[in-house]
Amino acid sequence: MTGKTKAPSRRRLLVAASELFAEQGFDRTTTAAIARRAHTSQSQLLKYFKDKDGLLSAILNEGWQELNSAIRLATARISDPREQLKLIIDMLLQYFEIHSTFARVLLREGNRLPQSDDGTREFMKILDEVFEWMRLIGALSPGVSVSALRIGSVGALIAMLRARLFNEHPIPLFSETEMRKVFADFLSSCVRPVDQTRLPSITAQQKDEEPWLNQYLELADLAFRTSSTVGQA
Repeated sequence: MTGKTKAPSRRRLLVAASELFAEQGFDRTTTAAIARRAHTSQSQLLKYFKDKDGLLSAILNEGWQELNSAIRLATARISDPREQLKLIIDMLLQYFEIHSTFARVLLREGNRLPQSDDGTREFMKILDEVFEWMRLIGALSPGVSVSALRIGSVGALIAMLRARLFNEHPIPLFSETEMRKVFADFLSSCVRPVDQTRLPSITAQQKDEEPWLNQYLELADLAFRTSSTVGQA
């Protein structure tokens, strides 16, 4: 048995599909090509995923769930929702950089499915929780709704990431620093200073654990399982 066929057929199909979707797009990828690259049969693809839509949903769900788990752990003891949001964006960008294949599939084909996968819905739920927390402590500007802020912020970020990734010119349209500034300026128009007295107090034990929070990248690396994930380039 070769190295390419040691993994279970379901895993090989996920890896093959993510690579082909990233390389040539969903429409130009056939189930036969996926099965051939995965060194298995189309019947196995039908058994596990039913069709290409099922494969795409599984790829997106697995990538998001991996990222969501790391985000939940890393933000668990941060009391300021603005700092939570900053950390979430940092981890999202880091994940996309490490797992460029997943990023290409998501940004290229993420809107194709009629319904969002569980992982995507969970990420949106995380953002809703952060924005709702902001609202409860008075950090959102008057008249700003949680849903509108989540849709607007995600839409702006995804649009900028897509423009950078699929830019056909040799010179980038804008740098990551410029992208971050635009995103930060957008959020700053919707967020106002927080009354620190309304934030949960941090216990002595939690203060001792604060250095752990600064190591979130290490924590994320463990959660991302870079050696075996589908999204790895």
